[in-house]
Amino acid sequence: MMGYGGFGNFHNAMGFSLIAFMIIMAILTILIIVAVVLIVKKINKSSRQYAEDASLEELKIRYAKGEISEDEYFRMKKVLKQ
Repeated sequence: MMGYGGFGNFHNAMGFSLIAFMIIMAILTILIIVAVVLIVKKINKSSRQYAEDASLEELKIRYAKGEISEDEYFRMKKVLKQ
């Protein structure tokens, strides 16, 4: 039998297409979310590294100027590296 209006299994094909579309959209959404999370983590890591480098550079300058002793320099450096 041809079903309603002679379309045969048209409704089953539409159901499969809809399910396939929904699965593809779900996968794409998940991939976009994962990409955004990875980008944000990389940006945060870069900015943290820059802040740490700037702090260590300031500490080196203070030590070179004689504002802090060698013991203070190494103690502060250890704290900054943690």
